Amino acid sequence: MSTIKSSHKSALTIEQRHISLRMLDDGKSERIVAEFFNVGKGSINRIKFNRVAIQLHIDETSEIPENIRKRKHSVVVPMYEDIETAVIEFLKLARDRGMAVTGPMLRTLAEREANANGMEGFKASEGWL
Repeated sequence: MSTIKSSHKSALTIEQRHISLRMLDDGKSERIVAEFFNVGKGSINRIKFNRVAIQLHIDETSEIPENIRKRKHSVVVPMYEDIETAVIEFLKLARDRGMAVTGPMLRTLAEREANANGMEGFKASEGWL
């Protein structure tokens, strides 16, 4: 297999990026494609990540319009919004007063808030925190 040398180790033209995407689609590994173009595997990985921009001939450093982004950012609505709001308010108050706050303190506060609101089954675990 012959290689297509680029002028700079990590700079591929838009055409080379299209070719690399076709090679990946044909089942070639990132390592093989990287060797073919004499670039690092990370460069090929970024090309894969920016597939939509490359296919639309948009430079991946520019802003991609919201409606064509590969990964859209979404807002996660908290399951226990009342509890989280109470904990955040406590943190703000504690910060304003210069108080030290610990994880166990926040978990205890959250469980008290859950009990006060009649939320059965709530457990303020390390993962929740």
